[in-house]
Amino acid sequence: MRHRRRNKVERVRKHFLFAQGTFLGMVLALLALVGCAQSRSVEKPMSTPSPQPPLLPTPTGATRSACRVLAPQTPTPHKAGYLLEDDHRYGPTDAPVVLVVYGDYQCEPCARLDAALWDLMAEYPQSVLLVYRHFPLVPVHDKALMAVQAVEAAARQGRFWAFHRRLYREQPHWKTLPPEQFPDYLVGTAQDLGLDPARFTQDLASQEIQALALRAWNAGQALGLQAVPVVFLNGEWFPGPVTPERLEPVVRLHLLSQRAFTTCPPWRIEMGRTYRWEWTLPQGPVAVELQPAWAPQGVNAVVFLAQEGWYRGMGMYAVEPARTVYLGDPSNTGYGHPGFLIPWEPPKRRLQAGHVMLQPETPGWNSPRLAVLLAPRPDWEGQVTVIGQVVRGMEVLQNLALSASEDVIPILEMHLR
Repeated sequence: MRHRRRNKVERVRKHFLFAQGTFLGMVLALLALVGCAQSRSVEKPMSTPSPQPPLLPTPTGATRSACRVLAPQTPTPHKAGYLLEDDHRYGPTDAPVVLVVYGDYQCEPCARLDAALWDLMAEYPQSVLLVYRHFPLVPVHDKALMAVQAVEAAARQGRFWAFHRRLYREQPHWKTLPPEQFPDYLVGTAQDLGLDPARFTQDLASQEIQALALRAWNAGQALGLQAVPVVFLNGEWFPGPVTPERLEPVVRLHLLSQRAFTTCPPWRIEMGRTYRWEWTLPQGPVAVELQPAWAPQGVNAVVFLAQEGWYRGMGMYAVEPARTVYLGDPSNTGYGHPGFLIPWEPPKRRLQAGHVMLQPETPGWNSPRLAVLLAPRPDWEGQVTVIGQVVRGMEVLQNLALSASEDVIPILEMHLR
């Protein structure tokens, strides 16, 4: 877990310094970087900053803002034939995220993924539709076909998902049973779940359900599947190993994209005042003063997003002790964005502890994701936009650390005054 946290901080730092491209590129990077703990390359030394484009004129009448609208990321439409009539589905049919999962009940990674999927759907009950399809690995698992027959027999009594979850949950128990003892286990499970055991036993051995299980195996082969689990997210194949650590952040990014804006933010700030942004962390309160005079475009964008509730759900998603705290992404992945970028504005002072900055996205353009300096950062001079200063709770930020069980430190409450 500590190695995974170090990877996360390293990923955020690299993204802060070198990220290029649009949201699609960020998602692909996430797929390549999040998950299976692998050794990471040593961070490259800071290169000479790229020349910045001319800064757009500061608005004098406080009536206009500038931004770069990114291409909208519309979800993949549900193609004809993509969802099948006999699919087993759980969740709202109009959910913005549809996960089609191919699995084998005797597959250990499938069991781990299934447990994580139910946690995910509990967190987003109105946003995720789960579709389950069988791909029993007949040459590998001695009870895979009969497990499919059992859940389909349970489906005839309206208990598909109950039997499905029981098989995955109790996999360590029945996986080692001799095949000849497996039917007794299945019938006992059917009785525990309130099924008619006589009807279940008859359906379990029926030629129709046996043929269905074999068709699932043949259909998976025809698709070119070679292993499980396999996931399609909104009709697109999810590449690489399918683990909860890789899948969940991408789901969160897809859900966040539903909230993205398609135009530049309207002008919301008054140039002659400061804005106090208060955060309540489990460790204590923090207050930031946003300074329009320092970066009018950046402060206007952040104030607009805060007023519109965009930052709702954000936390401290990465911490570099004694260096930097990263936040401002409601998906807490380090890749979420609201659909637009903000022009870079040269800092009016040298970087120091307590400065709150916008993270650079491409040369000359900032993301509304934030970073708070815990110490001076000479390596970032001339590359970041400073929008404000921590005025309360600096000691809280200095003492932050992600625990072994945390991926993010939540912000419990936010108030902009």
